[in-house]
Amino acid sequence: MLHLILASSLAFAQSTNDTPEEGAKTETISKFKEQLILAKQQIQSNNLSGALNSLKMAEKEMEKTDRLLTSNEISQVWYYRGAIASLSGEDPLDAWRQALIINLGQEWDGELVKDEVAQDVFLALKTEVQNRRIVSIQHPQEYGQAKLYVDGFLRAPGDFVYQGEHFAQIECPKGDVHSTWTDFEKTFKWIKMCPYKFDVTDMPEPEVVDEWDMFGGGFGGEESAPEVNMSNQVVAAPLWERMDKRTLYGSVGSATLAAVLYGVSMKNNTLFEDTTSGLSVAELDSLRSKTNTIAISSMTFGVLSGGLYMYSMTTAKISE
Repeated sequence: MLHLILASSLAFAQSTNDTPEEGAKTETISKFKEQLILAKQQIQSNNLSGALNSLKMAEKEMEKTDRLLTSNEISQVWYYRGAIASLSGEDPLDAWRQALIINLGQEWDGELVKDEVAQDVFLALKTEVQNRRIVSIQHPQEYGQAKLYVDGFLRAPGDFVYQGEHFAQIECPKGDVHSTWTDFEKTFKWIKMCPYKFDVTDMPEPEVVDEWDMFGGGFGGEESAPEVNMSNQVVAAPLWERMDKRTLYGSVGSATLAAVLYGVSMKNNTLFEDTTSGLSVAELDSLRSKTNTIAISSMTFGVLSGGLYMYSMTTAKISE
């Protein structure tokens, strides 16, 4: 009895010492996990509409979470959606495909769907996903003390994922976590996910490989990111990333100068038509000569601008 009283007292003391921030963090975590667990229970009890609502609530909590989610947690949302579609007589392929894009190791749950044909389809989707195009996660070379995660795995420069929607999270230098969904097919600015600026050149020291790591780890730490089939076709980087910037800026500068010169030549042209300008014939001839030179220069810079732009687009062209 004494032990029970002491345990209760310690538990009460711990709860009273929790800060509001810690309480809020626990609440956010529990909401996501609660809804995920509830969705599975509802699927098992055939309350499919309730399960869909639980998954919607779980998805809302995902982007608000202040912790790093695991790959299984993220993919299960889509796996459960596929299970609901299958049990409802609808097409589960899109949902299951998305689950596997996030987590190729997602396992089949025979407790939810006891259909061998559906299981065969799910397994076939794994092969399909492995043959999908791959896309760069656009991990910056310099990222300071931040840590970048995709689908629950710590990432590094040069990493790729299979084409589709992915859950990107960044742990900023102060320890705060920010999340969003992306397909990485447009320019993705990882560092801007942090709500404050930090020194991206302040890189962490290279980790010393422990002798136990030579035997495959297994003693804790972060899981390594799954490999993708690098022989697959690569999704093109965003157009802006592929263009030759110096050529493009030269094109913009030439176009601006051409527009300015054209404006000057048009302004001078009005003087020729203004009979009240009071200019002599000699002055008009001199002005006409200057205007012609300006007009020719304007056209030259215009042509140069077009040529530079076409060249910058050529450098961005994707080879077949």
